[in-house]
Amino acid sequence: MPDSYTLDDLAGILGVKNKNAARNRVNTLKDLLASRGHLLYLQPNNAQAVTPEGVELMKRLQERMDGGQSSQQARSELLIELKEVEPPPSPSRLKLIERRMDELEMRLNVLEKPPWYERFLRRALPRSEE
Repeated sequence: MPDSYTLDDLAGILGVKNKNAARNRVNTLKDLLASRGHLLYLQPNNAQAVTPEGVELMKRLQERMDGGQSSQQARSELLIELKEVEPPPSPSRLKLIERRMDELEMRLNVLEKPPWYERFLRRALPRSEE
């Protein structure tokens, strides 16, 4: 098993048409691969290469894409599966958050203009002579 796989190698492993398609897959997961040390740059031309562990991540991405997901959907699901990001909140959780936001906005409105605010302004500000 080699230490790293070039884009040409990845194209064959992932079953994509060419090196550019493999590059697109690498770019989709570039931040994840780089943060885990699975993305390498080979000298002298600074070509991208992926470690064997990175190839496994790429295969999982490709399986999702072969299943009909877009590259971004596949990436999102893979990140959630790897616990790199939190899953989106459920619809009931979103409704609860919206309700709490509405309550906070109402409280802020009360704080901005308390009931005595208008009377205070009338007394504190000089009246303009008309």
